[in-house]
Amino acid sequence: MEACCIHHPECKWIIMASRMQRDKAFQIKTYNPIHTCKEWHHENRTITSSIIARRYLKEIGSNRDWKVAEFRDRVSVELRAQVTLSQAKRAKMKAIALIDGDIKDQYKMMWDYFNEIDRTNPGSTVYTKFIDNEIPNEPQRFQRLYICFAACKLGFGAGCRKIVGVDGCWLKGPMYGTQLLSAVGMDGNNNIFPVAYAIVEKENKDTWAWFLNHLAADLNIHETGWTFMSDKQKGLIKAFNIHESWCWNSVVF
Repeated sequence: MEACCIHHPECKWIIMASRMQRDKAFQIKTYNPIHTCKEWHHENRTITSSIIARRYLKEIGSNRDWKVAEFRDRVSVELRAQVTLSQAKRAKMKAIALIDGDIKDQYKMMWDYFNEIDRTNPGSTVYTKFIDNEIPNEPQRFQRLYICFAACKLGFGAGCRKIVGVDGCWLKGPMYGTQLLSAVGMDGNNNIFPVAYAIVEKENKDTWAWFLNHLAADLNIHETGWTFMSDKQKGLIKAFNIHESWCWNSVVF
């Protein structure tokens, strides 16, 4: 059996093999791996996103900010195959999934994470909320999470003014559709100081009230002189009106 380069008859690339007499296997007799035609086939259907993910697993793991276009160009040159942007993007996502594991499985590790927070940063505040599963006899489903590290609470009380900025934004990737709520302060050097954050199912009066209630307890917001800054997030004003006992001076938009 003989195979040669399909692009140019004068190319020196060749492989020759013969079947062994007492076995069904083939033995390679001649092999020259060097192409002299300087041509290569761009289209290769065997180069799938899964193959690319496994091939570049370590490099993607150490460089997760690798731009898809740059990643695509490198793969195309090294594998000598035409790789599309969508194919390269899928390969990156699959590689990260292989490294981190499926996001659904990570929910099972939440309690381990909470225990680790308590071990390494005692005094931290962690609140979670679950809802009943739509499927009978199945475990409850995750809905919300609030975290305020003890170091952030102590740092805010020791070196920050009574100014709190609150904001919300969409989460991307597998968590798309959920919201990230955050609260930050301002230290003595006018730098942003992280205080607390929460992951909620959506942004409305109920989720903001839930977040602000825990924030008020952590920062002991029960005296005058507090100022809150925001850009009129959904439900935020109504959430502030719920806490009539708060002694805040102003809300800045």
